[in-house]
Amino acid sequence: MKNDINALVRVIYAGNGVALNKYFIENSDLKSIEYWASLIKDYSKKNNKIDDLNNFEVFV
Repeated sequence: MKNDINALVRVIYAGNGVALNKYFIENSDLKSIEYWASLIKDYSKKNNKIDDLNNFEVFV
């Protein structure tokens, strides 16, 4: 997952819209709400952000 995010950041930073679109086509899981919700939940658990995690789960 970390490699996916790093690659996405590099594509965004390059400022190439065509490359960004291609990246999302090749990595369609990044377009799902479930993927990002899972990423946020994992981050919150690993960094002892229990209050933030609880607030996020209420939001989702």
